[in-house]
Amino acid sequence: MTTGIYWFRRDLRLADNAGLARALAAHDALCFVYIDEPTAEPYDAHRAWLRRSLLALAQDLQARGGELHILQGSAETLLPCLAASSNATAVHVCTLHEPEADARDLRIAAQLSKVGVRLLRNTGRLLTDADQVRSQTDSPYRVFTPFFKSARQTWRVLDVPAPVRVASVPLPASEAWPSEAGIASPTPAWDVGFWHDSAPGEAHAQNRLSTFLKSIDTYAEARDFPAQDATSRLSAHLHFGEISPSRVLAAARLHGGEGADKFIAELGWREFAYYVLQHWPQTLTENFNTRFDRMAWREDPRAVQAWQAGRTGIPIVDAGMRQLWQQGRMHNRVRMIVASWLTKHAGVHWREGAKWFMHTLVDADLANNTLGWQWVAGTGVDAAPYFRIFNPVSQSQKFDASGDYVRRWLPELSSLDNRTIHAPWLQGVAVKAYPKQPIVDLQSGRQAALDRFAACRNR
Repeated sequence: MTTGIYWFRRDLRLADNAGLARALAAHDALCFVYIDEPTAEPYDAHRAWLRRSLLALAQDLQARGGELHILQGSAETLLPCLAASSNATAVHVCTLHEPEADARDLRIAAQLSKVGVRLLRNTGRLLTDADQVRSQTDSPYRVFTPFFKSARQTWRVLDVPAPVRVASVPLPASEAWPSEAGIASPTPAWDVGFWHDSAPGEAHAQNRLSTFLKSIDTYAEARDFPAQDATSRLSAHLHFGEISPSRVLAAARLHGGEGADKFIAELGWREFAYYVLQHWPQTLTENFNTRFDRMAWREDPRAVQAWQAGRTGIPIVDAGMRQLWQQGRMHNRVRMIVASWLTKHAGVHWREGAKWFMHTLVDADLANNTLGWQWVAGTGVDAAPYFRIFNPVSQSQKFDASGDYVRRWLPELSSLDNRTIHAPWLQGVAVKAYPKQPIVDLQSGRQAALDRFAACRNR
């Protein structure tokens, strides 16, 4: 009887999981584990989703005769111990395509090889093989459109059904793990509002995809309007691997049409984010465009705190930040608006915003988050020009003309008319529970951003 270990990470599903299918075919029985490793950052919203996603996965495995073991500690320490005590011949895992995780996998593979155990990594989180997508000059693409045209030709759709039954082995007794543990709830328990219209797990991911496909024909036009439920809201499901990008791509292709084409392009942006991260891993903390290393970013804790709390005095910005805190997510159009305000009008380094998003987003994804912030800040690959500074008032007037989105998240402004609600101070209107003026004047903030950019270019 051969035993293997299946190490779940961000592939928390049973269907379309080629790595799991490979492990089941190679061994008579598997020990299914998830290792909850200590991190420097809490990422509380992310962990709130993870906790429920693991519970759903454990139930799905149990229904098929398996058992999921959740261990706490370092994978580099635990996996060699688990492999030795269970007589496993291989550890199967899905590649994360992140610099630190990939480097750690190499160290784990070296440790396991010392005891005759192989670490077998499988793809499945991405559609793109970064090493196979190169420009005509044999260099990595720096612009999305040519990358997308090239990469999509290499995409392959998997169709791997979920196993009907699995053979599972119990967790061997060992001092390395005195007891199994679960994922703790966030402290304080501020995730209550996350679950009103969101639910982790593979079944919910597939349901969400089915629901989205019913309205995908309007996606290209409606996706920019935050008051409408027009986006896929699949990002957290994709991040945790509750559904494969392959399945999402296949469904969109089968449906067809302009909306599906636009959505597939958004899947391409997700691929591009990981592509950039793999080729330029330093961009997690450093500007892709090194010219911005000379930028005189502002240290302004007051502005950062007001932005985090949704108290900047700009309704669309504050509405987005309050949605983020209460739901653990934010509409993509509004993400760009709030990021532009922080990096341009407030002049704060994009790293501050990226760090807050990683803490508060349930879909906190290292690659996507970094690409998005550097894009808005103008510092990244294929970035928006720095002088493209979103005017949050005109953005609000254009994409939330009736003020429905602002009213939902800023109830103190709910009585204002559709003209006033976007910028009460311009109409001379003061609301008791809301800032009377923006903490940063939009016109002077824009000019200050342009001045900083000009000084950066001249240094």
